[in-house]
Amino acid sequence: GTVEAILEAWKVQKERGSDTSFVSFLDERLAVGLTFKEYPESDRILAAKILASKGLLRTITPQQLGLPQDIFNFDAANGQRGNADATKALIEESKNERRVSVMELADLDPFNTRQRPAAQAAQQFLTPEERAAPAVRTEAPNMTQAALDANSFLNDTFKKWYNATDAAKAKTEEVTANPVALDYTQRKGDTDAAKFGEYTLNPDTQGLDLERARVLIPDLSQFNGRPLDEVFNHIVATYGSTHHIPGIEYWKWMFENPDKVPQTAGGVNLKDGNWYFLPGSVLRDKGGDWSVPGARWFGSEFRRGAYWLSHAWNSNYRVVLLEK
Repeated sequence: GTVEAILEAWKVQKERGSDTSFVSFLDERLAVGLTFKEYPESDRILAAKILASKGLLRTITPQQLGLPQDIFNFDAANGQRGNADATKALIEESKNERRVSVMELADLDPFNTRQRPAAQAAQQFLTPEERAAPAVRTEAPNMTQAALDANSFLNDTFKKWYNATDAAKAKTEEVTANPVALDYTQRKGDTDAAKFGEYTLNPDTQGLDLERARVLIPDLSQFNGRPLDEVFNHIVATYGSTHHIPGIEYWKWMFENPDKVPQTAGGVNLKDGNWYFLPGSVLRDKGGDWSVPGARWFGSEFRRGAYWLSHAWNSNYRVVLLEK
């Protein structure tokens, strides 16, 4: 009813001979509702942001709306409002009216809703925690590049764990392996120091948007005191079909992006001082034993570690999973 009333009022405005542009008239009418203080301010701010993201309210300032100065400081609004000449041209253009056919009207797509899913368009209004979503792939997996990135990260890791001479002996060699095929129990008994540096990468987790991925930390307290291989076999059997099991790629991402690591989203806090394991990958340490990588937040940074599959599960151990 409000939209209909606005259009009726525009007809009256034209009949009175006003030379006001439709853009300016529409912004003024929209401002009426946005300044109606009986509505909660949070609702009015959200409505103003939605309208601004669609190119409206370009002739109105936050002060005129009685809303915070920064309400239009987001990408979609800045792109619409950042050019005074473009706004002036829009006002002039909106003074020109013409009738369109029904067929032309049916083809209009002013908000690009046919090109962009509504859920994607809504992301701009969400906080980082609210943006968390099932893991989506932002690019096709490039296993060659993934291996190069992992090699570099592991070489740096070995330098931190061992002296330079020992670290130089690592023969970083990647093997693509889905966690379902890792067989943690078999690897627990497989020791070969000559293969120091060998590791696996999970092809299913390459190219994922790790920043937006929704993290699950399952309750594994029932495994306290049990060997790690039992825990990770349980993870694969229980969550393998519903969740991605990250490995070295997430390990590397955590160290390179500590400010983006989930800390409050959905109750997940990877900076709480617990060890977070990433069983999507396993790697051979200097002694040739297979270990699972993990990270722990120490005040201002993550520290990287890896534990043998024969090691016992502890009460401060966790596993990171990503929702599919």
